Amino acid sequence: MEPDEVGEYADEPDPVICLVTIDEAGLAPSCYAVLGTECHPVALGPALLDEFIPEYDVGPWHGHAMAGIHVDVARRRVAWWGLYPASHPMPGEVERLWPGWQVDFHGDAWEEHVRLAAGAFVPPRPDPDRAYAAILEDIAEIGCSFMPWSQATSTP
Repeated sequence: MEPDEVGEYADEPDPVICLVTIDEAGLAPSCYAVLGTECHPVALGPALLDEFIPEYDVGPWHGHAMAGIHVDVARRRVAWWGLYPASHPMPGEVERLWPGWQVDFHGDAWEEHVRLAAGAFVPPRPDPDRAYAAILEDIAEIGCSFMPWSQATSTP
């Protein structure tokens, strides 16, 4: 995805974006947004590194992501995560796809990607009030009754 195409998706609450960060020795990590992937890019193995050119670097990324992979080329280490297990290969498969590399699967722990990416992936801080309002809106939309826990446990 070209950088000018990415901007319109960065602030969406549920973008189907997989973030790829690549750390090459001596350089700041680069960051690429892959939109609408049916399969997690980790499934490409080391060939993934040939898919990106510096002109498409969107970093630092300040938007949301649903999945990600961080590749540390010098250490031959791959760390990946995803919020939807159906969209990525099983952890045991990935080791086979990346022979000679240390492979770390972090489940849905996107925070580990943030740490490894060293400033290339800086998602927005969660807003609990906004999340709560969105849940209430979803509940109203589907017609469910809902009582907050604080009301359910209080005595009259």
